[in-house]
Amino acid sequence: MMNRRSKTVVSIFFGLLYSFAMIYSNYGTQLFVFHVFLYVLRFAAVFSLFYFFLIPAVYNHSYLSRIFTQESGDYYKLSDKVKIYLLFAVCWLPALIIKYPSSVDMDSWVAVIQYRNNVLDGIQPVFHAVLLGKLFDWFGQDIGSFLLSVLQYLIMIFTFGRITLYIESLGVKRKVINFLLFIFITSPFTVGYLGVTLKDIIYSLALVNMVVCLMEISESKTVLTRDIIEILIWGTMIILFRNNGIHLMILLTIFYIVDVIHKKLQIKPLFFLISSIAAGSLIIQAVCIAFEVEKPDYAAREMMSVPFQQTARYVRDYGYDVTDEEKEIIGKVLAYDELAERYDPRISDRVKETYTGNSEYLKPYFKVWYSQFLRHPSCYLHAFWEQNHHMFDIVSSTENYQFFDDSLRLADKVFLSICFTIMKFPIPWVNSNLALSCYIVLFSWIIAHYVHHKRSLIYYLPLFITMIIALAGPVIQGHPRYLFPVIYSAPLLLIRELRNIKDDADHPCKA
Repeated sequence: MMNRRSKTVVSIFFGLLYSFAMIYSNYGTQLFVFHVFLYVLRFAAVFSLFYFFLIPAVYNHSYLSRIFTQESGDYYKLSDKVKIYLLFAVCWLPALIIKYPSSVDMDSWVAVIQYRNNVLDGIQPVFHAVLLGKLFDWFGQDIGSFLLSVLQYLIMIFTFGRITLYIESLGVKRKVINFLLFIFITSPFTVGYLGVTLKDIIYSLALVNMVVCLMEISESKTVLTRDIIEILIWGTMIILFRNNGIHLMILLTIFYIVDVIHKKLQIKPLFFLISSIAAGSLIIQAVCIAFEVEKPDYAAREMMSVPFQQTARYVRDYGYDVTDEEKEIIGKVLAYDELAERYDPRISDRVKETYTGNSEYLKPYFKVWYSQFLRHPSCYLHAFWEQNHHMFDIVSSTENYQFFDDSLRLADKVFLSICFTIMKFPIPWVNSNLALSCYIVLFSWIIAHYVHHKRSLIYYLPLFITMIIALAGPVIQGHPRYLFPVIYSAPLLLIRELRNIKDDADHPCKA
Protein backbone atom coordinates (compact mmCIF):
# COMPACT_ATOMS: atom_id res chain seq x y z
CA MET A 1 0.00 0.00 0.00
CA MET A 2 1.17 3.53 -0.72
CA ASN A 3 2.48 5.51 2.21
CA ARG A 4 1.70 9.20 2.60
CA ARG A 5 4.84 10.31 0.77
CA SER A 6 4.15 8.05 -2.23
CA LYS A 7 0.53 9.15 -2.31
CA THR A 8 1.62 12.79 -2.35
CA VAL A 9 4.14 12.23 -5.17
CA VAL A 10 1.61 10.36 -7.33
CA SER A 11 -1.03 13.02 -6.74
CA ILE A 12 1.41 15.80 -7.63
CA PHE A 13 2.43 13.95 -10.81
CA PHE A 14 -1.12 13.62 -12.10
CA GLY A 15 -2.00 17.15 -10.99
CA LEU A 16 0.91 18.61 -12.95
CA LEU A 17 0.27 16.36 -15.96
CA TYR A 18 -3.37 17.38 -16.23
CA SER A 19 -2.64 21.05 -15.62
CA PHE A 20 0.04 21.13 -18.31
CA ALA A 21 -2.23 19.23 -20.69
CA MET A 22 -4.85 21.99 -20.37
CA ILE A 23 -2.35 24.82 -20.78
CA TYR A 24 -3.40 25.53 -24.37
CA SER A 25 -7.11 25.79 -23.62
CA ASN A 26 -8.49 29.02 -25.04
CA TYR A 27 -10.95 31.02 -22.94
CA GLY A 28 -11.03 34.13 -25.10
CA THR A 29 -8.56 36.08 -23.01
CA GLN A 30 -4.77 36.44 -22.86
CA LEU A 31 -4.78 37.73 -19.29
CA PHE A 32 -1.81 36.04 -17.63
CA VAL A 33 -3.24 36.15 -14.09
CA PHE A 34 -6.43 34.46 -15.26
CA HIS A 35 -4.54 31.56 -16.86
CA VAL A 36 -2.29 31.14 -13.80
CA PHE A 37 -5.38 31.01 -11.60
CA LEU A 38 -6.91 28.28 -13.81
CA TYR A 39 -3.66 26.33 -13.78
CA VAL A 40 -3.49 26.37 -9.98
CA LEU A 41 -7.18 25.51 -9.72
CA ARG A 42 -6.84 22.51 -12.05
CA PHE A 43 -3.76 21.28 -10.21
CA ALA A 44 -5.50 21.55 -6.83
CA ALA A 45 -8.59 19.77 -8.13
CA VAL A 46 -6.72 16.84 -9.67
CA PHE A 47 -4.31 16.56 -6.74
CA SER A 48 -7.27 16.39 -4.34
CA LEU A 49 -9.06 13.87 -6.57
CA PHE A 50 -6.15 11.46 -6.45
CA TYR A 51 -4.99 12.11 -2.87
CA PHE A 52 -8.34 12.06 -1.10
CA PHE A 53 -10.49 9.85 -3.34
CA LEU A 54 -8.91 7.69 -6.06
CA ILE A 55 -5.86 6.35 -4.23
CA PRO A 56 -7.75 5.64 -0.98
CA ALA A 57 -10.54 4.04 -3.02
CA VAL A 58 -8.29 1.47 -4.70
CA TYR A 59 -7.03 0.36 -1.29
CA ASN A 60 -10.45 0.38 0.36
CA HIS A 61 -11.52 -3.22 0.94
CA SER A 62 -15.22 -2.38 0.95
CA TYR A 63 -14.95 -0.74 -2.47
CA LEU A 64 -13.02 -3.70 -3.87
CA SER A 65 -15.62 -6.10 -2.45
CA ARG A 66 -18.22 -4.36 -4.62
CA ILE A 67 -16.18 -5.23 -7.70
CA PHE A 68 -14.88 -8.72 -6.93
CA THR A 69 -16.20 -11.94 -5.50
CA GLN A 70 -14.13 -13.57 -2.77
CA GLU A 71 -12.05 -15.82 -5.04
CA SER A 72 -10.65 -15.76 -8.53
CA GLY A 73 -11.67 -18.64 -10.75
CA ASP A 74 -11.21 -20.30 -14.12
CA TYR A 75 -13.89 -19.15 -16.52
CA TYR A 76 -12.27 -20.53 -19.66
CA LYS A 77 -15.08 -23.03 -20.29
CA LEU A 78 -16.31 -23.64 -23.82
CA SER A 79 -19.86 -22.58 -22.96
CA ASP A 80 -18.64 -19.27 -21.51
CA LYS A 81 -16.51 -18.59 -24.59
CA VAL A 82 -19.34 -19.32 -27.00
CA LYS A 83 -21.75 -17.03 -25.15
CA ILE A 84 -19.31 -14.12 -25.00
CA TYR A 85 -18.16 -14.45 -28.60
CA LEU A 86 -21.72 -14.75 -29.87
CA LEU A 87 -22.74 -11.67 -27.91
CA PHE A 88 -20.06 -9.54 -29.58
CA ALA A 89 -20.73 -11.10 -32.99
CA VAL A 90 -24.47 -10.42 -32.87
CA CYS A 91 -24.18 -6.90 -31.45
CA TRP A 92 -21.53 -5.82 -33.97
CA LEU A 93 -22.92 -7.57 -37.06
CA PRO A 94 -25.38 -4.74 -37.95
CA ALA A 95 -22.47 -2.29 -38.18
CA LEU A 96 -20.63 -4.60 -40.57
CA ILE A 97 -23.73 -4.95 -42.74
CA ILE A 98 -24.54 -1.25 -42.79
CA LYS A 99 -20.97 -0.40 -43.80
CA TYR A 100 -20.90 -2.95 -46.63
CA PRO A 101 -18.76 -3.27 -48.62
CA SER A 102 -16.30 -1.26 -46.51
CA SER A 103 -14.90 2.20 -45.97
CA VAL A 104 -11.32 2.35 -47.22
CA ASP A 105 -9.02 4.90 -45.60
CA MET A 106 -6.65 7.12 -47.59
CA ASP A 107 -3.50 5.17 -46.65
CA SER A 108 -5.07 1.94 -47.90
CA TRP A 109 -6.01 3.56 -51.22
CA VAL A 110 -2.44 4.79 -51.62
CA ALA A 111 -1.16 1.27 -50.90
CA VAL A 112 -3.53 -0.28 -53.48
CA ILE A 113 -2.59 2.27 -56.15
CA GLN A 114 1.11 1.62 -55.54
CA TYR A 115 0.51 -2.14 -55.71
CA ARG A 116 -1.36 -1.94 -59.01
CA ASN A 117 1.32 0.27 -60.54
CA ASN A 118 4.12 -1.88 -59.10
CA VAL A 119 5.68 1.10 -57.33
CA LEU A 120 5.46 0.02 -53.69
CA ASP A 121 7.76 2.28 -51.67
CA GLY A 122 7.47 0.67 -48.23
CA ILE A 123 6.15 3.78 -46.51
CA GLN A 124 2.85 1.92 -46.10
CA PRO A 125 3.28 -1.61 -44.68
CA VAL A 126 4.08 -3.71 -47.72
CA PHE A 127 2.33 -6.84 -46.43
CA HIS A 128 -0.92 -4.93 -45.89
CA ALA A 129 -0.59 -3.30 -49.32
CA VAL A 130 -0.05 -6.63 -51.09
CA LEU A 131 -2.80 -8.37 -49.06
CA LEU A 132 -5.34 -5.69 -49.95
CA GLY A 133 -4.14 -5.54 -53.55
CA LYS A 134 -4.44 -9.30 -53.99
CA LEU A 135 -7.94 -9.32 -52.49
CA PHE A 136 -8.95 -6.61 -54.97
CA ASP A 137 -7.42 -8.63 -57.83
CA TRP A 138 -9.09 -11.89 -56.85
CA PHE A 139 -12.52 -10.71 -55.71
CA GLY A 140 -12.93 -7.16 -56.96
CA GLN A 141 -12.87 -3.93 -54.97
CA ASP A 142 -16.15 -4.38 -53.08
CA ILE A 143 -15.80 -8.03 -52.09
CA GLY A 144 -12.07 -7.68 -51.47
CA SER A 145 -12.39 -4.80 -49.03
CA PHE A 146 -15.37 -6.50 -47.37
CA LEU A 147 -13.37 -9.71 -46.81
CA LEU A 148 -10.62 -7.80 -45.07
CA SER A 149 -13.17 -5.97 -42.91
CA VAL A 150 -14.69 -9.38 -42.01
CA LEU A 151 -11.24 -10.57 -40.93
CA GLN A 152 -10.90 -7.48 -38.73
CA TYR A 153 -14.41 -8.11 -37.36
CA LEU A 154 -13.51 -11.70 -36.38
CA ILE A 155 -10.23 -10.67 -34.73
CA MET A 156 -12.06 -7.93 -32.82
CA ILE A 157 -14.64 -10.44 -31.57
CA PHE A 158 -11.86 -12.78 -30.43
CA THR A 159 -9.90 -9.98 -28.75
CA PHE A 160 -12.72 -8.44 -26.73
CA GLY A 161 -14.16 -11.86 -25.98
CA ARG A 162 -10.79 -12.85 -24.60
CA ILE A 163 -10.48 -9.66 -22.55
CA THR A 164 -13.94 -10.27 -21.07
CA LEU A 165 -13.18 -13.91 -20.25
CA TYR A 166 -9.90 -12.93 -18.59
CA ILE A 167 -11.67 -10.31 -16.49
CA GLU A 168 -14.27 -12.92 -15.49
CA SER A 169 -11.45 -15.22 -14.41
CA LEU A 170 -10.39 -12.54 -11.91
CA GLY A 171 -13.62 -13.07 -9.99
CA VAL A 172 -15.31 -9.87 -11.10
CA LYS A 173 -18.95 -9.57 -10.14
CA ARG A 174 -21.59 -9.98 -12.83
CA LYS A 175 -22.82 -6.37 -12.64
CA VAL A 176 -19.28 -5.12 -13.31
CA ILE A 177 -18.88 -7.57 -16.20
CA ASN A 178 -22.16 -6.33 -17.70
CA PHE A 179 -20.98 -2.73 -17.33
CA LEU A 180 -17.71 -3.52 -19.14
CA LEU A 181 -19.54 -5.46 -21.84
CA PHE A 182 -21.76 -2.46 -22.48
CA ILE A 183 -18.69 -0.21 -22.76
CA PHE A 184 -16.86 -2.57 -25.11
CA ILE A 185 -19.85 -3.10 -27.39
CA THR A 186 -21.00 0.50 -27.62
CA SER A 187 -17.62 2.27 -27.67
CA PRO A 188 -17.33 4.29 -30.91
CA PHE A 189 -13.72 3.13 -31.10
CA THR A 190 -14.91 -0.46 -31.53
CA VAL A 191 -18.27 -0.28 -33.29
CA GLY A 192 -17.28 2.83 -35.25
CA TYR A 193 -14.32 1.09 -36.88
CA LEU A 194 -16.16 -2.04 -37.96
CA GLY A 195 -16.49 -2.21 -41.72
CA VAL A 196 -13.40 -0.03 -42.18
CA THR A 197 -10.35 -1.23 -44.13
CA LEU A 198 -7.53 0.07 -41.97
CA LYS A 199 -4.13 -1.42 -41.10
CA ASP A 200 -4.21 0.07 -37.59
CA ILE A 201 -7.12 -2.12 -36.53
CA ILE A 202 -5.41 -5.50 -36.99
CA TYR A 203 -2.16 -4.09 -35.60
CA SER A 204 -3.91 -2.72 -32.50
CA LEU A 205 -5.83 -5.94 -31.85
CA ALA A 206 -2.67 -8.03 -32.26
CA LEU A 207 -0.88 -5.77 -29.77
CA VAL A 208 -3.71 -6.07 -27.23
CA ASN A 209 -3.60 -9.86 -27.51
CA MET A 210 0.15 -9.69 -26.94
CA VAL A 211 -0.50 -7.66 -23.76
CA VAL A 212 -2.92 -10.32 -22.50
CA CYS A 213 -0.44 -13.11 -23.30
CA LEU A 214 2.33 -11.33 -21.41
CA MET A 215 -0.02 -10.68 -18.50
CA GLU A 216 -0.91 -14.37 -18.25
CA ILE A 217 2.74 -15.45 -18.54
CA SER A 218 3.95 -12.95 -15.93
CA GLU A 219 1.43 -14.18 -13.38
CA SER A 220 1.57 -17.92 -13.96
CA LYS A 221 4.13 -20.48 -12.85
CA THR A 222 3.53 -22.53 -16.00
CA VAL A 223 3.51 -21.41 -19.61
CA LEU A 224 0.71 -22.90 -21.67
CA THR A 225 1.27 -24.04 -25.24
CA ARG A 226 -1.60 -21.73 -26.21
CA ASP A 227 0.29 -18.71 -24.88
CA ILE A 228 3.54 -19.33 -26.73
CA ILE A 229 1.77 -20.11 -30.01
CA GLU A 230 -0.19 -16.88 -29.65
CA ILE A 231 3.00 -14.93 -29.00
CA LEU A 232 4.32 -16.20 -32.32
CA ILE A 233 1.10 -15.33 -34.16
CA TRP A 234 0.45 -11.91 -32.64
CA GLY A 235 4.12 -10.90 -32.70
CA THR A 236 4.31 -11.67 -36.41
CA MET A 237 1.11 -9.74 -37.11
CA ILE A 238 2.41 -6.72 -35.17
CA ILE A 239 5.41 -6.63 -37.50
CA LEU A 240 3.40 -7.21 -40.69
CA PHE A 241 0.76 -4.52 -40.18
CA ARG A 242 2.86 -1.57 -38.98
CA ASN A 243 6.34 -0.52 -40.05
CA ASN A 244 7.30 0.38 -36.48
CA GLY A 245 6.05 -3.01 -35.27
CA ILE A 246 9.53 -4.52 -35.72
CA HIS A 247 11.04 -1.91 -33.40
CA LEU A 248 8.38 -2.54 -30.77
CA MET A 249 8.98 -6.30 -30.88
CA ILE A 250 12.76 -5.89 -30.65
CA LEU A 251 12.45 -3.63 -27.59
CA LEU A 252 9.93 -6.01 -26.02
CA THR A 253 12.29 -8.94 -26.54
CA ILE A 254 15.24 -7.06 -25.02
CA PHE A 255 13.25 -6.21 -21.89
CA TYR A 256 11.93 -9.77 -21.74
CA ILE A 257 15.54 -11.01 -21.68
CA VAL A 258 16.26 -8.64 -18.78
CA ASP A 259 13.32 -10.06 -16.82
CA VAL A 260 14.46 -13.61 -17.60
CA ILE A 261 17.90 -12.78 -16.21
CA HIS A 262 16.28 -11.40 -13.06
CA LYS A 263 14.16 -14.59 -12.86
CA LYS A 264 10.89 -12.72 -13.12
CA LEU A 265 9.81 -14.53 -16.31
CA GLN A 266 10.20 -17.98 -17.81
CA ILE A 267 12.54 -18.45 -20.72
CA LYS A 268 10.36 -20.52 -23.08
CA PRO A 269 8.27 -17.61 -24.47
CA LEU A 270 11.52 -15.76 -25.30
CA PHE A 271 12.26 -18.16 -28.14
CA PHE A 272 8.85 -17.47 -29.64
CA LEU A 273 9.30 -13.72 -29.34
CA ILE A 274 12.53 -14.09 -31.29
CA SER A 275 10.80 -16.44 -33.75
CA SER A 276 8.04 -13.90 -34.37
CA ILE A 277 10.66 -11.24 -35.18
CA ALA A 278 12.37 -13.64 -37.57
CA ALA A 279 9.09 -14.74 -39.19
CA GLY A 280 7.77 -11.20 -39.63
CA SER A 281 11.08 -9.94 -41.00
CA LEU A 282 11.40 -12.84 -43.46
CA ILE A 283 7.86 -12.37 -44.77
CA ILE A 284 8.38 -8.65 -45.27
CA GLN A 285 11.75 -9.24 -46.93
CA ALA A 286 10.21 -11.82 -49.26
CA VAL A 287 7.41 -9.43 -50.23
CA CYS A 288 9.90 -6.60 -50.80
CA ILE A 289 12.00 -8.79 -53.09
CA ALA A 290 9.00 -10.16 -54.98
CA PHE A 291 7.57 -6.68 -55.62
CA GLU A 292 10.91 -4.87 -55.95
CA VAL A 293 10.18 -2.49 -53.06
CA GLU A 294 12.70 0.30 -52.66
CA LYS A 295 12.22 3.01 -50.07
CA PRO A 296 12.73 6.50 -51.50
CA ASP A 297 15.03 9.06 -49.86
CA TYR A 298 12.07 10.98 -48.49
CA ALA A 299 11.00 7.95 -46.40
CA ALA A 300 13.25 9.30 -43.62
CA ARG A 301 10.77 12.12 -43.02
CA GLU A 302 8.40 9.66 -41.30
CA MET A 303 10.75 9.67 -38.30
CA MET A 304 11.34 13.43 -38.27
CA SER A 305 8.00 14.79 -37.10
CA VAL A 306 9.32 16.26 -33.86
CA PRO A 307 12.46 18.08 -35.10
CA PHE A 308 10.81 19.28 -38.33
CA GLN A 309 7.85 20.66 -36.37
CA GLN A 310 10.18 22.40 -33.94
CA THR A 311 12.18 23.96 -36.75
CA ALA A 312 9.00 25.25 -38.41
CA ARG A 313 7.83 26.87 -35.19
CA TYR A 314 11.26 28.38 -34.64
CA VAL A 315 11.16 29.93 -38.14
CA ARG A 316 7.67 31.26 -37.46
CA ASP A 317 8.44 32.76 -34.04
CA TYR A 318 12.16 33.56 -34.27
CA GLY A 319 12.79 33.97 -37.98
CA TYR A 320 14.74 37.14 -37.26
CA ASP A 321 17.19 35.06 -35.23
CA VAL A 322 18.00 32.61 -38.06
CA THR A 323 21.34 33.35 -39.71
CA ASP A 324 21.86 33.20 -43.49
CA GLU A 325 24.04 30.12 -43.05
CA GLU A 326 21.32 28.40 -41.02
CA LYS A 327 18.70 29.31 -43.64
CA GLU A 328 20.84 27.69 -46.32
CA ILE A 329 21.34 24.50 -44.30
CA ILE A 330 17.66 24.23 -43.34
CA GLY A 331 16.69 24.96 -46.95
CA LYS A 332 18.59 21.91 -48.15
CA VAL A 333 16.38 19.72 -45.95
CA LEU A 334 13.07 21.64 -45.82
CA ALA A 335 11.48 24.37 -47.92
CA TYR A 336 12.59 27.17 -45.61
CA ASP A 337 10.45 29.95 -47.13
CA GLU A 338 7.26 27.88 -46.64
CA LEU A 339 7.81 26.68 -43.07
CA ALA A 340 6.24 29.59 -41.20
CA GLU A 341 3.10 29.45 -43.33
CA ARG A 342 2.83 25.68 -43.30
CA TYR A 343 3.33 25.31 -39.55
CA ASP A 344 0.23 23.90 -37.83
CA PRO A 345 0.61 23.30 -34.06
CA ARG A 346 -1.70 20.28 -34.25
CA ILE A 347 -0.07 18.26 -37.04
CA SER A 348 3.35 18.08 -38.66
CA ASP A 349 2.37 16.60 -42.03
CA ARG A 350 2.34 19.92 -43.90
CA VAL A 351 5.87 20.63 -42.73
CA LYS A 352 7.13 17.12 -43.47
CA GLU A 353 5.82 17.36 -47.02
CA THR A 354 8.52 19.95 -47.78
CA TYR A 355 11.32 17.48 -46.98
CA THR A 356 13.70 17.45 -49.95
CA GLY A 357 14.95 13.91 -49.45
CA ASN A 358 18.55 15.10 -49.23
CA SER A 359 19.54 12.80 -46.38
CA GLU A 360 23.21 13.75 -46.70
CA TYR A 361 22.31 17.19 -45.31
CA LEU A 362 20.60 15.82 -42.20
CA LYS A 363 23.77 15.89 -40.10
CA PRO A 364 24.42 19.65 -40.58
CA TYR A 365 20.67 20.24 -40.20
CA PHE A 366 20.68 18.63 -36.76
CA LYS A 367 23.63 20.78 -35.74
CA VAL A 368 21.51 23.83 -36.59
CA TRP A 369 18.51 22.28 -34.87
CA TYR A 370 20.52 21.76 -31.67
CA SER A 371 22.04 25.25 -31.82
CA GLN A 372 18.60 26.85 -32.11
CA PHE A 373 17.34 24.74 -29.23
CA LEU A 374 20.05 26.16 -27.01
CA ARG A 375 19.03 29.70 -28.00
CA HIS A 376 15.27 29.27 -27.49
CA PRO A 377 14.51 25.96 -25.72
CA SER A 378 10.97 27.05 -24.82
CA CYS A 379 10.09 27.21 -28.53
CA TYR A 380 10.91 23.52 -28.96
CA LEU A 381 9.01 22.57 -25.82
CA HIS A 382 5.93 24.46 -26.98
CA ALA A 383 6.12 22.90 -30.45
CA PHE A 384 6.27 19.40 -28.97
CA TRP A 385 3.67 19.86 -26.24
CA GLU A 386 1.11 21.87 -28.21
CA GLN A 387 0.94 19.04 -30.72
CA ASN A 388 0.87 16.24 -28.14
CA HIS A 389 -0.94 17.61 -25.07
CA HIS A 390 -4.17 16.13 -26.43
CA MET A 391 -2.94 12.76 -25.18
CA PHE A 392 -3.57 13.96 -21.62
CA ASP A 393 -6.24 16.63 -22.15
CA ILE A 394 -9.49 14.90 -21.19
CA VAL A 395 -11.64 17.86 -22.31
CA SER A 396 -10.24 18.10 -25.84
CA SER A 397 -10.38 14.30 -26.14
CA THR A 398 -14.18 14.49 -26.10
CA GLU A 399 -13.71 15.70 -29.69
CA ASN A 400 -10.74 13.45 -30.46
CA TYR A 401 -12.20 11.16 -33.07
CA GLN A 402 -12.22 10.41 -36.75
CA PHE A 403 -14.46 7.89 -38.45
CA PHE A 404 -13.89 6.78 -42.02
CA ASP A 405 -16.64 6.92 -44.61
CA ASP A 406 -16.33 7.02 -48.39
CA SER A 407 -20.01 6.61 -49.21
CA LEU A 408 -22.94 8.97 -49.60
CA ARG A 409 -25.47 6.32 -48.55
CA LEU A 410 -28.02 7.42 -45.98
CA ALA A 411 -27.35 4.32 -43.86
CA ASP A 412 -23.69 5.29 -43.51
CA LYS A 413 -24.56 8.86 -42.55
CA VAL A 414 -27.01 7.65 -39.91
CA PHE A 415 -24.44 5.20 -38.55
CA LEU A 416 -21.80 7.90 -38.22
CA SER A 417 -24.30 10.22 -36.54
CA ILE A 418 -24.97 7.49 -34.00
CA CYS A 419 -21.22 7.16 -33.32
CA PHE A 420 -20.88 10.91 -32.83
CA THR A 421 -23.84 10.88 -30.45
CA ILE A 422 -22.50 7.92 -28.45
CA MET A 423 -19.31 9.91 -27.84
CA LYS A 424 -21.35 12.28 -25.67
CA PHE A 425 -22.96 9.63 -23.44
CA PRO A 426 -21.38 9.12 -19.98
CA ILE A 427 -20.87 5.34 -20.01
CA PRO A 428 -19.48 4.74 -23.55
CA TRP A 429 -17.43 7.91 -23.05
CA VAL A 430 -15.32 6.03 -20.49
CA ASN A 431 -13.74 3.92 -23.25
CA SER A 432 -13.83 6.51 -26.04
CA ASN A 433 -11.74 9.23 -24.43
CA LEU A 434 -8.13 8.86 -25.46
CA ALA A 435 -6.70 10.95 -22.62
CA LEU A 436 -8.71 9.15 -19.95
CA SER A 437 -7.39 5.80 -21.23
CA CYS A 438 -3.81 7.10 -20.98
CA TYR A 439 -4.44 8.20 -17.38
CA ILE A 440 -5.93 4.80 -16.51
CA VAL A 441 -2.91 2.95 -17.94
CA LEU A 442 -0.44 5.22 -16.13
CA PHE A 443 -2.35 4.99 -12.84
CA SER A 444 -2.65 1.20 -13.14
CA TRP A 445 1.09 0.90 -13.74
CA ILE A 446 1.88 3.08 -10.72
CA ILE A 447 -0.33 1.20 -8.28
CA ALA A 448 0.96 -2.12 -9.68
CA HIS A 449 4.40 -1.38 -8.26
CA TYR A 450 3.01 -1.44 -4.73
CA VAL A 451 1.48 -4.90 -5.20
CA HIS A 452 3.53 -6.91 -7.66
CA HIS A 453 6.74 -6.87 -5.67
CA LYS A 454 9.08 -9.15 -7.65
CA ARG A 455 6.65 -9.95 -10.45
CA SER A 456 7.22 -8.62 -13.94
CA LEU A 457 5.22 -5.72 -15.34
CA ILE A 458 6.41 -6.30 -18.88
CA TYR A 459 2.86 -6.31 -20.23
CA TYR A 460 2.84 -2.53 -19.82
CA LEU A 461 5.86 -2.10 -22.09
CA PRO A 462 4.03 -2.45 -25.47
CA LEU A 463 1.55 0.23 -24.37
CA PHE A 464 4.25 2.64 -23.19
CA ILE A 465 6.12 2.16 -26.46
CA THR A 466 2.86 2.87 -28.28
CA MET A 467 2.44 6.11 -26.34
CA ILE A 468 6.03 7.17 -27.06
CA ILE A 469 5.59 6.42 -30.77
CA ALA A 470 2.42 8.52 -30.77
CA LEU A 471 4.25 11.41 -29.09
CA ALA A 472 6.97 11.20 -31.74
CA GLY A 473 4.43 10.90 -34.55
CA PRO A 474 2.78 13.52 -36.77
CA VAL A 475 -0.53 14.02 -34.92
CA ILE A 476 -2.68 12.93 -31.99
CA GLN A 477 -5.74 15.16 -32.06
CA GLY A 478 -8.32 13.66 -34.42
CA HIS A 479 -6.34 10.44 -34.89
CA PRO A 480 -7.12 8.15 -31.93
CA ARG A 481 -6.33 5.04 -34.00
CA TYR A 482 -2.64 5.42 -33.16
CA LEU A 483 -3.52 4.75 -29.51
CA PHE A 484 -6.16 2.06 -29.94
CA PRO A 485 -3.99 -0.51 -28.08
CA VAL A 486 -3.98 1.81 -25.03
CA ILE A 487 -7.71 2.49 -25.25
CA TYR A 488 -8.63 -1.17 -25.66
CA SER A 489 -6.35 -2.35 -22.83
CA ALA A 490 -7.08 0.30 -20.19
CA PRO A 491 -10.13 -1.33 -18.48
CA LEU A 492 -8.38 -4.72 -18.36
CA LEU A 493 -5.24 -3.29 -16.73
CA LEU A 494 -7.17 -1.41 -14.07
CA ILE A 495 -9.26 -4.46 -13.15
CA ARG A 496 -6.12 -6.63 -13.05
CA GLU A 497 -4.31 -4.31 -10.64
CA LEU A 498 -7.36 -3.87 -8.41
CA ARG A 499 -7.62 -7.65 -8.15
CA ASN A 500 -3.94 -7.81 -7.15
CA ILE A 501 -4.55 -5.20 -4.46
CA LYS A 502 -7.45 -7.22 -3.08
CA ASP A 503 -5.45 -10.45 -3.14
CA ASP A 504 -2.55 -8.70 -1.39
CA ALA A 505 -4.90 -7.37 1.31
CA ASP A 506 -6.57 -10.79 1.73
CA HIS A 507 -3.25 -12.64 2.05
CA PRO A 508 -2.92 -14.35 5.44
CA CYS A 509 0.38 -12.58 6.12
CA LYS A 510 -1.45 -9.26 5.77
CA ALA A 511 -4.24 -10.16 8.13
